[in-house]
Amino acid sequence: MKLINTLLSRQFLSRMRLWRLGPLFPLMAKYMKGDVLDIGGRDFFLFAQNNKKISFNSWTSLDLKESATNFSDSRYKLVVGDGEKAPFGDKSFQTILNIQVMEHTLHPEQMLKEIRRLLKDGGVAIIVVPQNAAMHEIPTHYYNFTRYWAERVFSETGLVIKDFIPIGGKWSTHASHMFDFFLKAFRWDWSSSPEYKRNFLFYLLFPFMCIYAFLGIVIGLIFSFGDLTEDPNNLIIVATNK
Repeated sequence: MKLINTLLSRQFLSRMRLWRLGPLFPLMAKYMKGDVLDIGGRDFFLFAQNNKKISFNSWTSLDLKESATNFSDSRYKLVVGDGEKAPFGDKSFQTILNIQVMEHTLHPEQMLKEIRRLLKDGGVAIIVVPQNAAMHEIPTHYYNFTRYWAERVFSETGLVIKDFIPIGGKWSTHASHMFDFFLKAFRWDWSSSPEYKRNFLFYLLFPFMCIYAFLGIVIGLIFSFGDLTEDPNNLIIVATNK
């Protein structure tokens, strides 16, 4: 049971999520500089502070709650606030990160407008949005996105896309959803909720579901080496204000 709790802990799953976002850190090394704003990143600074390839002067984490980690690093500052109406002046940051946060805000277009407002001239925003994420962080998962949404909304907001990288595809998405089956089946607190009911056939078929889901994870990961990218798990978008 202890092993299961460890495997399904938020920290472990967060590390797995970042591991799957393989190209993210090389992109951060390529584009990040100056004063950084991380919108909704919580403890994402943990994964960047000791990475010698990533350069920055200061790191401000904007989060809705004080519960986000407050690091002792002198470059780090935690500010409590809303990414849709950030408490900073225009053109305050050279780099803005928004890593899998857009799906948890009710007005993503407004958050993009704020990112555009906060970027210094020539600044860069690195944004990760899900396209096929299973429902998570209940009850604040509102959307998934496609590249066509991004291309249109970024253009309308005044952000110019420099890099567009799909992460995963049809088979890795399948593996991810099969893993999510276990989270929901065992009603992990941020993946399920009591209002979702089970019928008696669920309990009858549950052992067979587990076998299928386990095999689905293994097969999906194997096939993901030759994946179809039309249905990625996530999209990494690098954009600038000009």
